[in-house]
Amino acid sequence: MGVALVGIAQASGISLPVTAGAIISGVYFGDKLSPLSDTTNLSSSMAGADLFVHIRYLLSTTLPAFMIALVFFLALSFMSTPEVNTAQLELLASELNEKFRISAYLILPMFGLIGLAVLRMPPLPAIAVSIVIGVLIGLIFQSPEAGQGGQRIFGYWNIVATGYHTDSGSAAVQALLSRGGMESMLSTVWLIISAMFFSAMMDRSGCLAKIVQTVIGLMRKDRHIFLGAGVTALAGNIVAADQYLSIVLSTRMYVDEVQARRFQPEMLSRTAEDFGTVTSALVPWNTCGAFMSATLGVATFSYLPFCVFNIVSPVIAAFYISTGLAIRQRPEADALKRSVSETELSPR
Repeated sequence: MGVALVGIAQASGISLPVTAGAIISGVYFGDKLSPLSDTTNLSSSMAGADLFVHIRYLLSTTLPAFMIALVFFLALSFMSTPEVNTAQLELLASELNEKFRISAYLILPMFGLIGLAVLRMPPLPAIAVSIVIGVLIGLIFQSPEAGQGGQRIFGYWNIVATGYHTDSGSAAVQALLSRGGMESMLSTVWLIISAMFFSAMMDRSGCLAKIVQTVIGLMRKDRHIFLGAGVTALAGNIVAADQYLSIVLSTRMYVDEVQARRFQPEMLSRTAEDFGTVTSALVPWNTCGAFMSATLGVATFSYLPFCVFNIVSPVIAAFYISTGLAIRQRPEADALKRSVSETELSPR
């Protein structure tokens, strides 16, 4: 979708860095709030948080950041009047119409996925059902590129496994369609597993405990532990150059201290997302920054100033931590505080 929007922006004479910034802002807004997102599932599981409670906690930082980004891009859209190159857009539409039957039923897999997510179905079966719907639509409505009968079914399985590849004369269509498949996600899966191995070794060797105790010694208030977790997540993106390692480290390092101070685990998972997930695309040598730059064809430092959502999210989170807004402890911790207060106020 992002590649298609960049192509449309290029044909319309719209600034590519601004377009890339808007796309990345929207991508990470959806990524943070989707129960099917890899980072959302990873951060909540590593912090010991309930997935849907974690998403509810994310709303307090994510929605304000999104509204600020929306106002920013609306203002830019009113200030600019690009000249649209309709010929290039028509060529792109013509190429797609030649290869596929474009109709409203093609959005059924997406609606199915959204519906199952709303019904709180776990991510794997929800994605599997959406894939089955997509394959059935392809078998029934699309041209038999993959062969006939059983060979055609195997062809669609091959597309699911290794991605779709087309020999189009249009570079825009080629870049848009020749991608995907489970195979393309293997490097991400191995990266997550490696990050968890690294975190476990750091934990068992005592390195994590030493680092955490040093950070805690610098804190004036209990809630500042989340500021430490946020800085750790940000440093993970810069030093380790990977989003998943950033999330694993920032949650694994502080999860015991968060429990000891009776904070809700969703506070830690939210912090990992606010500081770790969204800033990964802002670092040129980070895997996410490199991917965004290569996919959209825009240098990281060029689109960085326009990634408003990604910049504002950690700022809002840091403000909440500093002021104590939207910082919640477990119910038993609140009850304990009230009990202590009543004991201190009672006459002796």
